[in-house]
This record gives sequence, structure tokens and C-alpha cells, in this order.
Amino acid sequence: MNHSNSPDHIDRLLIDLECAVHDAMRVQDIAFIQAQLHIDFLEYGFSGRVYDRDGVLALLKGKGASEEVIHAHDFQVDTVREDVRLVRYQTFRRDEYGEDTQFAWRTSLWAYEHQKWLMVMHQCTPKLDKKGKND
Repeated sequence: MNHSNSPDHIDRLLIDLECAVHDAMRVQDIAFIQAQLHIDFLEYGFSGRVYDRDGVLALLKGKGASEEVIHAHDFQVDTVREDVRLVRYQTFRRDEYGEDTQFAWRTSLWAYEHQKWLMVMHQCTPKLDKKGKND
């Protein structure tokens, strides 16, 4: 690992990568997504489904580009080890009526391997309101 990278620089890089992955998924940049995901990647999706790396890539290949933007905020990056970071944040989507919807808690585990940061795991959990409903 390059020790000249400050923790703040690494935190900013990982936050930028999280947002870039969201954008790449929206526009179907499969090569970019593939380059960011660890070979052993696992995702627990908003829907409750579980995907491995090949499953995510197959899902993206089967759907078209989307106009739907994921708005991410309140990022926190925790150091697990020098070469492992946990990125936590919240997201929502804005529907065609301008209403904010699909609020979620997100967590990603990133590992530094082969001279780059790779996403090892991602979880997207619906954020419930006080009545126990999403949105």
C-alpha cells in the first residue's frame, strides 16, 4: 500500500468511487463496474436479493440505462485495517414527480489489493420511517 496517501485522501477516494459506481450502474458502464468489484464481491440488495460479482454484471447486461439518480449523503469512512475501509452512508432516489423515495442505509467494504481499492461487499438496507414503512 502506498503509505504516502493520507487517511483523508483515501476517504475522499472511496467516497468518490462509491458515487462513480452508482453513476456507472445507471449508465451501464459494465467495464467500470467490473474493474471496481473484488473477485469475491457480494451484495445484499435493497430488494433483499443477494448477488455475487457475476450476478451483478449479468443483471446490468440485461437492463438498459436509467434516468434514475441515486443521491448519496452523510458519508462516514471507518478504518478496519490499513488496507480495509468500511464506507457507510445514506441514499434516496427522486421519482418522476420530484418526490424523494427509496431511502436506504448503505455500507460497503473496500480492500486495497493489486495497487487499487476494490469493493468486496455492499449492503443496501431500506430505511424505515417511524411507522415501519419505507418512503
